[in-house]
Amino acid sequence: EEDHPPFGVGMIGVDLSDRRRAEAERRRLEYGVAQAQKLESLGRLAGGIAQELHSIVAAIAANGGLVLQRLERGTPAYFEVERVIAAADRAARLTRQMRSYADHAATAIDMLDVNSVIEELGDLLGVIISANVRLERQLAPGLPAVRADRTQLSQLVLNLVSNAAEATEERGGRVLVRTDWLRRDEISFDDYRLACDRSAEQWVVLEVTDDGTGMSPEAVERIFDPFYTTKGAGRGLGLVAALGIVRQAGGTLKVTSTSGSGTTFTVLLPAVPAHLTSNERARAWVPRAATS
Repeated sequence: EEDHPPFGVGMIGVDLSDRRRAEAERRRLEYGVAQAQKLESLGRLAGGIAQELHSIVAAIAANGGLVLQRLERGTPAYFEVERVIAAADRAARLTRQMRSYADHAATAIDMLDVNSVIEELGDLLGVIISANVRLERQLAPGLPAVRADRTQLSQLVLNLVSNAAEATEERGGRVLVRTDWLRRDEISFDDYRLACDRSAEQWVVLEVTDDGTGMSPEAVERIFDPFYTTKGAGRGLGLVAALGIVRQAGGTLKVTSTSGSGTTFTVLLPAVPAHLTSNERARAWVPRAATS
């Protein structure tokens, strides 16, 4: 037999898992920085506009009130000036929303039960939605307290419910307001829109879901931009205000939506540790500027 030379095959394997994970983490961090810069720029824009509008609106309302005192009640001129003052009041509400977004609005921080805030809104939640939309509540008992401004937290709920109701009112449907709480290790913060201080051990969940038309990925990406809206001119500040309120409370949020399949807004608010006494809890946790 003819001798054959020795034959061998050599293989070298390179594990790229770590490199791929590092690349994915780099992209995630770059996206987070870009989002933070965008939100900061929008906040400065909203704050600057709010400052300018506040002076203008205050002057209109004050002078309108003086003119009204000189007019005879019931005359056409009286009604016209009343309309001017009413328009100034609406503009004032818009500037307050913009200031909330820009973190310039004065707040009265208190320890709050999110369930109680929702229940206190009571019939008002039913009033802001049309008759063919069904409003449901699933409120988890025993929620830990959060630190927030009561008026702003109420506004947050109203804005989210109103937005959800409008998304489903044409064909009729359901809006679900749900609360729950999660431990820190149960949350994937990377899925959420706002960077926040993640040190809280427990987080309160406020979730508003509709079974309406849903949104495209492009709409989801822009939904918190000031004056961006899919509902026609003159809209686009309700969700901007919601974003500012969540940020002031030290929380974060995300939007999950599929065109034709409805939308869910999920808000996370850091809970005050339950073992602290009332006085200690009142000063135990103050939202810090996000560092990540």
